[in-house]
Amino acid sequence: MRLDEYLSLNNIGVRAFARIAGLGVATVVRARDGVGIGNRRTLQAIINATDGAVTASDLVETAMQDHTDRGVRPDTDRKVSGAITEKGVRS
Repeated sequence: MRLDEYLSLNNIGVRAFARIAGLGVATVVRARDGVGIGNRRTLQAIINATDGAVTASDLVETAMQDHTDRGVRPDTDRKVSGAITEKGVRS
């Protein structure tokens, strides 16, 4: 599930979610909008705060879609997607 969908379905604002996840508002906005997926800590915080409803793969997919929309080749994010597993972020 995309982060924007999760927030909408659960009627949670970005500021409230940022507090829940222990992240900055700008970090959550970037993840929600696919501008960037952040570091491992950010990914894990979002996964934990959503009880796994939003996965690392969902966040990468959102970012990849954003890149595709801007004409950036998806394979430029290969390093990032290699660090992600279904259960979270590889240490």
